[in-house]
Amino acid sequence: MKIKLCGLTRPCDVAWANETRPDFAGFVFAGVKRRISPQLAGILRRQLHVSIAAVGVFADAAAAEIAALVRDGTIQ
Repeated sequence: MKIKLCGLTRPCDVAWANETRPDFAGFVFAGVKRRISPQLAGILRRQLHVSIAAVGVFADAAAAEIAALVRDGTIQ
């Protein structure tokens, strides 16, 4: 079984993820509730423990937008 925490939006969310060490941590780039900017996601990713894979939730996003987030290391 794998565990994912999704909807991280604040440094305290990342701190909790670092403490509990899920397999994945998710950033929401779709909808309105819990949506964050790529810039904020990058900041939060840098605070996230390297052993936790960061993933994204998207809806109708351009492939280039997703690829940019992978290229800069925001999501894996």
